[in-house]
Amino acid sequence: MAKIRGLPKSQYHYSFYATDCRETIHVHVKSQGKEAKIWVKTRKIAINKGFRNLELTEILQTLAEYEAVIRHEWELFCNPDNTISTER
Repeated sequence: MAKIRGLPKSQYHYSFYATDCRETIHVHVKSQGKEAKIWVKTRKIAINKGFRNLELTEILQTLAEYEAVIRHEWELFCNPDNTISTER
């Protein structure tokens, strides 16, 4: 698991898993025993385990505002040699 750098400090912890690099760009978000998986480009919630709608709204706003940062971090994490470009 890699914590995503460059996001504002908050109660939510955003990360990637190495086993997910073959999938479309997404983030895992955790907080106080709750967890979600969200696709970055579409901001669709793939999995939600416990987050309330208000919390998901906050998370989705962060994803929208920091999409470029998240995409950059995904590239660094999943393609450190930059031989593959992920426009997913």
